Amino acid sequence: MDHNQDGDASSEYAENCRVLVQMLIEYLDGIDPDPDLEPTVGGSCDYECAPPE
Repeated sequence: MDHNQDGDASSEYAENCRVLVQMLIEYLDGIDPDPDLEPTVGGSCDYECAPPE
């Protein structure tokens, strides 16, 4: 892959980065979430993240 980094947003490098990001988004959107993973702070966490009473 050629890395013509010249600070130009339309450079070949910038276009390759955009393509890579789009491919990663499509991949991540296509995978099934793992039900065994713990919830994150940004997600819903009703039972494990509640402060002690």
